[in-house]
Amino acid sequence: MTEPLVTIDDASDRSRASDGVSRYGAYLRKSAEEFRDTWDDTVAPPVEYAAAAWRNATGPIMVPGYAEIRNDINGIRITADESGDGNYAIEVTIPLNHRALKPLFPSYLGLHDFGDWYTETSPFSEHGSFWDPKYTRALLLTTTRLLIPLAESMLPTPNPDTPASTVSLADAKASVRAVADIVNRQAGPVVESLRSAR
Repeated sequence: MTEPLVTIDDASDRSRASDGVSRYGAYLRKSAEEFRDTWDDTVAPPVEYAAAAWRNATGPIMVPGYAEIRNDINGIRITADESGDGNYAIEVTIPLNHRALKPLFPSYLGLHDFGDWYTETSPFSEHGSFWDPKYTRALLLTTTRLLIPLAESMLPTPNPDTPASTVSLADAKASVRAVADIVNRQAGPVVESLRSAR
């Protein structure tokens, strides 16, 4: 079984909360306007709502996050396509060692001459963190962006009766859980496959 790319720990969220309920909830109270539709001040549609919930549940806004992203993933976000047609995707940014390119890389360019990602192991995970190495020589830092289409039908619908100055903690958590589930089911096996192709 693939190790999850995203984990959610409600017990930790509660134990770290200054109000005894939810640390994530405190972040939501500071950003209620992000969960509203900009045109008519109603609750935002499910994808935009989930994007705001995710943004506030992860770093750099919330560290450690309500949704913890595995340390060998550079980032996960919800993004709109450039066409402006209202299409959205979950973008997973995956750093890869350039050795994975070796069969495709022309030998005369000297792949071995380039520096690669610096990886650092952690006592808390079998997956190392990827960091930029010192800039003392040319570096070839390879990153893959996996885009998973995201439709409203894949997400819970937030309560439309939520007052303008508040965010429903239950709705925001449900949105974050839905995004995490999509990432773990669809991106997890892709990351495992990319990392095993060395």
